[in-house]
Amino acid sequence: MSYREFRQPIVDREIISILNRGTKFKKSNYLLSEETTKVIIQNIQERLATPSKSRYDKMQIKDIITNQANLLKRAISEEEKYKGFVARFF
Repeated sequence: MSYREFRQPIVDREIISILNRGTKFKKSNYLLSEETTKVIIQNIQERLATPSKSRYDKMQIKDIITNQANLLKRAISEEEKYKGFVARFF
C-alpha cells in the first residue's frame, strides 16, 4: 500500500523545516549520517503525533493515515469509492 498522499505534507515538509532552522545534514559515504537520520526520524515522529483537522474530527496525523488506509482497504474489498486525502495545512 502506498502512502504517497502523505509524503509531501509530512516528510518533505518536515525536512524543509529542519533545513530552514539551520540544521546541516551530515553525510557518511554518500548517505545521511546516523545522527542526521535520527534527527529526521524524531521530527517526523513528532509531526505524526501532531493533532490536525480531518474530514471527521481533529486527530493525530498518524490516526488520519490509519483512517485513510482503512478507507482504501474498504474501497478495494467492497468496491466502495475511495476519496483520497488532500492536505490542507498540518
